[in-house]
Amino acid sequence: MSSDEKVLDFPRVEGTSEENARRVMIEATRLAGRVPELATASTDANAAMGIGAPAIAIGGGGSGGDAHSTREWFDNTGATAGVTRALTVVATMARMAAD
Repeated sequence: MSSDEKVLDFPRVEGTSEENARRVMIEATRLAGRVPELATASTDANAAMGIGAPAIAIGGGGSGGDAHSTREWFDNTGATAGVTRALTVVATMARMAAD
């Protein structure tokens, strides 16, 4: 596959695994009808990054608040966007790795 062909409707470009994962996540978020929001946080992805493996954390869809407290809550309205996004990221990264 040449660098100007498209994977899941956005250009495939060469870069590091971290750059590609970030780019794929951003485009998959847009494809799912959401606005990408990049942030720094402590997540389970930190464990992988701690041993040198590229990793990203993506929201699962829905909304929540008061995390890690006795008032923590979650509303799964719109949560299908999270599944769509996650499957798009996995499929795209697998395709890129195969090329």
